[in-house]
Amino acid sequence: REKTSSFVGMLLMLKFLLGLVTLVIMIMAGIFLANIPLVLIIAGGIAIMLTNMRMFFEGVFRAHERMHLETISKLFAVCALTTVLLFLLWSHATLETIAMGYALVAAGSVIVTLGIIWFKISPLQFTVTPHIMRAALGASLPFAAAIALNMSLNYADSVMLGAWGHTQAVGWYNAAYTPIFFLTALAGMIVAACFPVIANVYLYARDRIG
Repeated sequence: REKTSSFVGMLLMLKFLLGLVTLVIMIMAGIFLANIPLVLIIAGGIAIMLTNMRMFFEGVFRAHERMHLETISKLFAVCALTTVLLFLLWSHATLETIAMGYALVAAGSVIVTLGIIWFKISPLQFTVTPHIMRAALGASLPFAAAIALNMSLNYADSVMLGAWGHTQAVGWYNAAYTPIFFLTALAGMIVAACFPVIANVYLYARDRIG
């Protein structure tokens, strides 16, 4: 916890660089493989990257066992996104405009969450320590592989339907899958809520044994 200021700032820079690489890959795949409009790819990619960054920030709240701050962050993101989407749908906005709305809300949520960390936890220091960055990348690879495999399992069928040109079928298919994803998310909620306590107990037991 005492290393939050430097450690989180350094990982944030690393995450930003990896996010840019991912965005470039998304743009190339969208243009050359699926012929998706560039504005839609960039806005959607930025929204995904910033949302993931906000979730990374929320991990800081869990590390400090201040879950009420994470609740504030999530509530702001959900309420802002709901408000913006309802307004855009009511005004019959285009898909590109809706994607830009997602990106705008994601940027605002990141700023709010970063502000909470800055004033409630600790100001961040943006320093570069190469060996810590390499260690963080190495430690994160199993998690990255697990997430990639999980995403492939969940969305491979949707990608196949889209590749066959059945756009409407993709929409209905994913809409029907939403309740199932909600049920699987319950397990993730339990893990997210209990993990800080489990980690704290582990550290306490390790110190006692050591």
